Amino acid sequence: MLRQIIQSLIVRRGSLLPVSIFLLTCAWIAPESRVVKMLLGRSSIEKELAQVETRGYYESILDASKLLHRDPSGNLADDTQPPPPGWIPFCAAGLVESEQTYLLWRLRPNLDARWNGTSFHSNSLGYRTPEVTLKKPADVYRILVFGSSNTMGHGVDDGALYPRLLEQWLNERVGTGLRVEVVNLSVAGESPSRRLQRLREEGGRYQADWILCDASPLDHALEEDHLEAIVRASPPIEIPFGYVREALLRAGVTAADSPDSFRRKLRGEHEALLDGAYAGWSEESDRLGIPLSLVILPRADRERQSPVIAELIRSLARLHRLDFFDLSGAFEGLEPGQFRVSAWDRHPSALGHRALFHALRSELLRRGTLPGLPLGGAAADPGDGNLPEAVHSRGRSILPRTSADGGFRLQEPIEICPDLIEDRLNLRQTGEVARLHPVGFHVEQLLLAVAVANIDMFPNGDRLHRATKHR
Repeated sequence: MLRQIIQSLIVRRGSLLPVSIFLLTCAWIAPESRVVKMLLGRSSIEKELAQVETRGYYESILDASKLLHRDPSGNLADDTQPPPPGWIPFCAAGLVESEQTYLLWRLRPNLDARWNGTSFHSNSLGYRTPEVTLKKPADVYRILVFGSSNTMGHGVDDGALYPRLLEQWLNERVGTGLRVEVVNLSVAGESPSRRLQRLREEGGRYQADWILCDASPLDHALEEDHLEAIVRASPPIEIPFGYVREALLRAGVTAADSPDSFRRKLRGEHEALLDGAYAGWSEESDRLGIPLSLVILPRADRERQSPVIAELIRSLARLHRLDFFDLSGAFEGLEPGQFRVSAWDRHPSALGHRALFHALRSELLRRGTLPGLPLGGAAADPGDGNLPEAVHSRGRSILPRTSADGGFRLQEPIEICPDLIEDRLNLRQTGEVARLHPVGFHVEQLLLAVAVANIDMFPNGDRLHRATKHR
């Protein structure tokens, strides 16, 4: 549609000037539209998408033979190597069982296995996490974690995963009288839409206080793999999301497409698919009444970064009022051989998981609170000697919503001046005054931010307005 309008303007006016005026007007009245995204880096994002091919990476999660099936010469991208003899791919290790649903497979319950030299256990509910009761005990603060292989843990021992390190640290931090449970519901291969479906199925069962959901620049590759399997499934599998059905229809993909053709057709729908998943996560958070935060992970497959895709993730999170922790810099200062398992298993290593934990811990300490659970002072904990303190993450959004006793919850959106209160509330936007989701934080933090930024607050307490000193 946009292309037709531009062509019409060129034909009628014979000049690019009307086109420029039209595009600038679109950018002015619709700053979150695809017009602006096109102007700000459509070619860049397409280049990054091409650099995140699934060949030899996510495909090898399920079938290691595909590493060399695509390239029999063994000339794989970058420093990728074929797995050594005896290395067992995920699908061949007996860790999952298939099902004729949108999720495609689940972890087997009650696993007690060794997989490529590492421990791999699952609980009676079929997740790589300690045993928990669905009914939450009164003295427990419970965090649910949804994600893919980077969070489930691929090629590392049970206790090395960053959700386990987070649980251990939080229990040391909050002291006696309260126990923190971090329930890891991540499963290898989970695309954004599969995480949404699993959130729908599992999010309300555990009486959680907070939900974390991982996100990464590789998510579109997972979605491509997943949707290709769905389209080729026989008998057909019902697709539970309208946005996914519409994307597949627009792309015109069919079961007769070759793998390359399928991906090429679907590539133009990556933004719509991410947008639909993020909207769904936000809606589920609201429906469940449980705050949800994204954990943006760096790429572990290689040293190359994907800044444009990462910014798209942050933009969509803001658009759909999702809190997030940006851990994109967690691996800075580490070599690929340190932060990933191996050249043939390009997932975070034990050191990589510790780096992710350090980055997340730093962000939690900067905020000083989880939803409904204060962490005490904001001074950083001493390092544990195993890793230099991670670089502080960038591009933060908003503090988690909270239903804490004694917490302060705004009932309406707030209008803020981000450049004046960013340091105090850890807010980072892109220069414009931002409208944010209703957020919650402790009264002391609110009053301190108001005092520092000189923000006018209406007597009814439901809205913050621009600072009077805003230039």
